[in-house]
Amino acid sequence: PKYGAFGAVLATISASSLQIIMNIYIGNKLCKIEYNLIRTIKIFLLITFIILLIYPIMFFIDSYIIKFIIKLIIISLYILYIIYFKLISIYEIYNDIASRHK
Repeated sequence: PKYGAFGAVLATISASSLQIIMNIYIGNKLCKIEYNLIRTIKIFLLITFIILLIYPIMFFIDSYIIKFIIKLIIISLYILYIIYFKLISIYEIYNDIASRHK
């Protein structure tokens, strides 16, 4: 209660981070999956940064239309960032989906 909503956000981020790390560790022990750890860390840090940025902004803005526009801009920038730096490849996703339907 002392830190309010921002404290809840930080607690959720820390608990989710620990859960994700444990899931990856245990999952790799059971079934080894090759993935790019650096890419995963970059996406995770970007999402954490966005969350830490957006919650204080949303706390001080009262208009729902302005909140919606800001969220839309941030999500669009996130998607463009991921595509531009090839953290997620659209072609890989398309090829994966296409190969499943053959």
